[in-house]
Amino acid sequence: MAQRYPYLPLKASEHQIRLLTLFPGEFPSPNEAASPIEIQFQTISFEAARRRPKYEALSYAWGEERSPVPVMVKSRGSKRKFIEVRQNLATALIYLRHKSEARVLWIDALCINQEDMEERSSQVARMADIYRLAHRVVVWLGPESEEDRSSEALSTLRSIGSQIEVDWITFEMRATNQRDSSLVDRNIPLNLDQKKLNSLLMVFNRPWFERLWVQQEIALGNENALLICGHDAITRRHFTNALYRIQITNIEVNWDLKVRELFRDRRELIYQMAKIIYKSDDQPMATTLRHQAGKFKCSDPRDRIFAFLSTRASWDKGVSIDVDYSKTTEEVYRQFAVKHIRYTNTLNLLTACEVKTDHEGIHNLMSSWAPDWRSPWSHSPLETALRLGDLPQVLNLTLRSTWEYEDDFNLLQEWIQFWGLSEWYVTGETAHDAHVRTLCGDTFSDSFHPPSSNFLSYEVCSYIIAQLLQKGAVDVISTFKIMAVIFYGCQGRSCFTTTEGYIGLAPRETKSGDIICVLLGGTAPIVLRSQGKDKYSVVGECYCHGIMDGSAILGRMPVGFEFVRNFIQDRNGYFAAYIDRRSGKVQGEDPRLTGYPFPTGWWIDTLHEGAAVEFVQDNDDGTEKKRTGKFDPRITPDELRKRGVNVVKFDLI
Repeated sequence: MAQRYPYLPLKASEHQIRLLTLFPGEFPSPNEAASPIEIQFQTISFEAARRRPKYEALSYAWGEERSPVPVMVKSRGSKRKFIEVRQNLATALIYLRHKSEARVLWIDALCINQEDMEERSSQVARMADIYRLAHRVVVWLGPESEEDRSSEALSTLRSIGSQIEVDWITFEMRATNQRDSSLVDRNIPLNLDQKKLNSLLMVFNRPWFERLWVQQEIALGNENALLICGHDAITRRHFTNALYRIQITNIEVNWDLKVRELFRDRRELIYQMAKIIYKSDDQPMATTLRHQAGKFKCSDPRDRIFAFLSTRASWDKGVSIDVDYSKTTEEVYRQFAVKHIRYTNTLNLLTACEVKTDHEGIHNLMSSWAPDWRSPWSHSPLETALRLGDLPQVLNLTLRSTWEYEDDFNLLQEWIQFWGLSEWYVTGETAHDAHVRTLCGDTFSDSFHPPSSNFLSYEVCSYIIAQLLQKGAVDVISTFKIMAVIFYGCQGRSCFTTTEGYIGLAPRETKSGDIICVLLGGTAPIVLRSQGKDKYSVVGECYCHGIMDGSAILGRMPVGFEFVRNFIQDRNGYFAAYIDRRSGKVQGEDPRLTGYPFPTGWWIDTLHEGAAVEFVQDNDDGTEKKRTGKFDPRITPDELRKRGVNVVKFDLI
């Protein structure tokens, strides 16, 4: 009789992991039982790089626990041994094993002793290296299916994805076939009939896409990564190219409302995963974690932090925490928040905080300044952030109802009437300008340098909103684009006015009497709620027109200057910068600080002409002491006090 396989302990000090050899076997004919699955383990050390064998790392959905399947393990001795695996993994192994040669794999459910919590913690912490150093990451979507026409779906995706290339930094497309560039024209709809759309929906709806760990696993893989469905496969590059083209297309379907919403949600879910693959190092941690919250499934809510950190090898370990399953979820979330705040010396994480109400089923034991990653956010993150958040400016506000999807145009008019501005706004611009910039998050094509074709110009947005309010004739395509932008920013938010005359968008849980503050080290204004005795809780981030992009601290930009996101070609990314529209010159230093002296020992290092700068502090002997990235030492509390600013302290609970 076969015995259960006894795992031998791994030596953590030698950075050991297990690999398995999957022995060959014939794929069964229809109605024929598959031959037994046979594997063999080997233990290797990542320290011994020269001896590391070539292996593939499997990414898959674990599936349900019922009806486990035995996998036979070859080991020393004459007695046969086995490990039980879930049905989904057993099916994957039958499809993945070759006919005549062995295959070396790393599979978490088999290569980690799941009953040894100490080993589980140490191996989870090593997963970044495991996936990053694999010859290939293999994604198992599930067996082929006649019912959902998975082969047709993969064929459609391959066809689209092989004809375009997507730049995930600029979100621009180029055609691989120079004779036919129609596929990269955003105004030309995709030729997808109802059958193709049905097959895409069924594949997008497969369980793998909603697993928490899969984003990290496939993101760490190289360009060899494959997505496999039955006997068919598609490269990661072709899949993500196709997904982007489908995402930006207004698809007309004959589904009922429930199915349309399912397709929209799954498409958005996978699109966010694709962005993480190519932009993981560019996106703030809070942004990535926020997209995952409540949308991706995991059996253990602590894994929302552990999975994220353990597979982010390229991010600084200074924000990491030990993988420790003996801690409660609240302890893990608070520990991460404290580490993030202390190491980054910012309050950027506060933008991910949101009040949770009882009807959402969350017993809120969290500190209000520590984001709770267990449930989805009611609103999208603000794309336009306050760049210099050091002056605690306080505004008092009143509110209007949250944006809902139905009857968009009437509610648009209702909100603007609620704001009730006269001809001029408190900043000196027209009320109409303030309305347009608030509704659009003050992000337009010329908010980027060079201008981005992914956004409409301010002039177009201004004209369309004016026409909508007057019920005049508008261009349908442009109107659809601008309403999508407005809905993205306003969904789940309420509009507000302050006693000082400012307007903006705040979390829907905001109440009259709450205050808006610009906190030291923050990237967006934050709504706070008094809890008595000079203590405050965090309600969430907001957009408040007139105090964004450092205006609360330094005032309005000098004439001709504007804040932009400047694209630097050789660094392949966007960087905060300031453009002088009169000369076209772009600079990294805030023009409002030009002329202010640096504290002793500090200086500015222009890393790239046109934007990227860092602030450097020297030791007394002239050697470099530290760099602070974008944090300007001229706007510390002490420096602000020297200029007469009344810096206020807030006790957040």
